[in-house]
Amino acid sequence: MLTRAENKKILFLIAYLAFSLVIIFLLNNKSTIILFGNGFPIEVVSREVDMKRGLGGRNEIGTTGMLFIFKKEDKHGIWMKDMQFALDILWLDKEYRVVDMTKNVSPLSFPKIFYPKVPSFYVFEAESGFSDKYKIEEGAKLQISL
Repeated sequence: MLTRAENKKILFLIAYLAFSLVIIFLLNNKSTIILFGNGFPIEVVSREVDMKRGLGGRNEIGTTGMLFIFKKEDKHGIWMKDMQFALDILWLDKEYRVVDMTKNVSPLSFPKIFYPKVPSFYVFEAESGFSDKYKIEEGAKLQISL
């Protein structure tokens, strides 16, 4: 039978290992968008609850942008519910090619829903001005590392 001190040490070791594994996972699970040879961090969401919330309720974007991964190609609509800042919305096909985009979408546009002209598999949201800053146009192929 273990003493109370030994039990505490074992519990501490288990907690430390669990914490270390979480940190290692987070550090190695970086998704990036690569522009002009430079990698920029992005947030990736694929769960319906996360996609519905999107960037809503935040005061700032926190990363370069948010990539929505949908289960199937479709004309995925995007709204500005609870948004605090304007966005550029880019709809991408399976090869990360920009198939449509809407720039400088205001938070005041809610409840309007923005749809692409053609079906897409991904949606990438970035702060307003992102597309112009990096000269991204329809037909451009983005390099994204998940």
